Amino acid sequence: MDPLAEVLVAQQDFIGQLKEQEEEIVKNKKKVKTTSNQVAIENQQSIQNASEIIDAQKNNQNSRNSLPLPESEMMLALQLETNTQLNEKVLSQTTTTMLNEIRKVKEVEVNNK
Repeated sequence: MDPLAEVLVAQQDFIGQLKEQEEEIVKNKKKVKTTSNQVAIENQQSIQNASEIIDAQKNNQNSRNSLPLPESEMMLALQLETNTQLNEKVLSQTTTTMLNEIRKVKEVEVNNK
C-alpha cells in the first residue's frame, strides 16, 4: 500500500474513533441529565414531604393548644414555670456572688503586692 493510502486509512480510523467517542459523550450527557432530573424530583418530593410533616405537626399542636388543659397538667405547667423562674433567680444570684468573690480575691492580691 502506498504511503498516501495508509495516511487516508489512518485518518478514517481516527475519525471513526472520534465519532464513537462523541456518541459516548452524548449518551453520558443524557444519563447525567436524566440523573440530575431524578435527583431534582427526589429533592422536591423530600421537601414536600417535610413540609407536609411540619404542617401536620403544626395542626396537631394547634388542636392541642385549643383544648383546655386538665387541671393536673395546668398545675404541672405552673409548677414548671415557677421552678424555672426560681432556678434563673438562684443562678443569677450565684453568678453575682461568684463575681463579687472573684473581685474580692483580686483586690486582696493587688493590696498584698
